[in-house]
Amino acid sequence: MKPAHGWEARAALLLAALFLYLMAVAYAGSSPDIVVEDGTHTIRGEHLEPQGDIVVRSGATLVLVDTEIVFNHSGYYEHGVLVEEGASMELHNSSVVAVDNMFYLRVRNASLTMVDSELRRTHVICENGSRVSITGSYLWALHCLNETVASVNGSQLCYLFLIDGSTGRVDGCTMIEILLYDDSRVRVSDSTFRFLFYLDEGWAEIMNCDYEDEIRFKPMMCELDVTVIDSDGEPVAKASVTLTRYGGEQAASTTTDEHGVASLTGLEAGSYNLTVARPGYEETRIERPLLDEAQEATVQIQAAPMDAPEGGENKPVSLYAAAALALVGLYVVLRRPRWV
Repeated sequence: MKPAHGWEARAALLLAALFLYLMAVAYAGSSPDIVVEDGTHTIRGEHLEPQGDIVVRSGATLVLVDTEIVFNHSGYYEHGVLVEEGASMELHNSSVVAVDNMFYLRVRNASLTMVDSELRRTHVICENGSRVSITGSYLWALHCLNETVASVNGSQLCYLFLIDGSTGRVDGCTMIEILLYDDSRVRVSDSTFRFLFYLDEGWAEIMNCDYEDEIRFKPMMCELDVTVIDSDGEPVAKASVTLTRYGGEQAASTTTDEHGVASLTGLEAGSYNLTVARPGYEETRIERPLLDEAQEATVQIQAAPMDAPEGGENKPVSLYAAAALALVGLYVVLRRPRWV
């Protein structure tokens, strides 16, 4: 086993995060066009070019037999396929492809079955305990998240990602890379691939395979020193400094010392949100990627307006006071008795 190549492992991490993010954003702004509900619906011998999404609702099953679905949209991940919780999708001698741009295919605590079929120009995201069965098929990348179980047999699969306790069984396949995150595990037999990356505490059983190398990678542990100053450049003591990961998970938190400095250690390389807060100051939040072992950041925070109504807009009280005094003055003048 060779030592880890940091840039290769970090590139793999960033690739996975990028495509997960793109697919999440894509579906959030999409508008369903073909919706499958209630029972089993079979499409046989068709050529379809949907103008929007294909959504398989909970309790429904979509079966494609000898069918081709073509997404011909203008933007990356603008449209795609969503299999909702408790639903299922089957492809038999069928294909789902895109003409110019990538589409998305997401399976959420549902079932995906592929037999002698292909998915081109997409990354397949199967999450939340989904069940995946692929036989004699082609797809670019399969991402299994949150205890998803996948079985891939006699297929061509370029990339297999197993994340958050997911498990996979691969037999008689041709691949480029297998990447194991967290405590995921995989059993690979009679297959050909280049690399197997252990990104965390994953486990693999490899039998009768042709491959180049296994690489166990430990995330780089980073340190971050944050200096908090006010608008005059003076250090701000007792300010809370918090790092959160994508999704809101808090990674570290501390407060600044008398010199306005806070030190955060034991941080895994990755992307974070850095939040600085202190009573009397406006909260400041910035994005902060950590890809080096030791880094420094300076954050400037502004004093909060003392005359702003709580929870409201920052409107100067003096302006209202001047307007009120003007009205009172006008009233007095109009009511003043006239002496002849």
